[in-house]
Amino acid sequence: MNRRAELQHLHFPDLPEPETSSPPDPADFALLVQALIGLEGEAGADTFSFVVVTPKWLARRVTADRPLLGRAHLIVEHYDYEQIRNEIVQCCRRAAGPGWPSVAAILSRFARWEYETAEGEE
Repeated sequence: MNRRAELQHLHFPDLPEPETSSPPDPADFALLVQALIGLEGEAGADTFSFVVVTPKWLARRVTADRPLLGRAHLIVEHYDYEQIRNEIVQCCRRAAGPGWPSVAAILSRFARWEYETAEGEE
């Protein structure tokens, strides 16, 4: 039987009240979002991190710096907490497997898993 991922909590380190506040420019920002995700119906969760960005922020960043790799980025037109939350919930619904290792491996395609090692590390 396949198990499914479940979003348990979202944490925005740079936005203390993400449900009721927004970045200074809701159409031009990058925010770290830490999603606590576990198996559906079970206690316990691991942290998966996304950077939520807007196209405007991406354009400025690429113009000012250089190309940007896109893994673990969620691109939105403007800040909308419910839209961000719903997209992460949908990502969880698509992550199913026989147990946590396979579910976490699927999630880590979209976000940075807290237990991943950087390339070249052991």
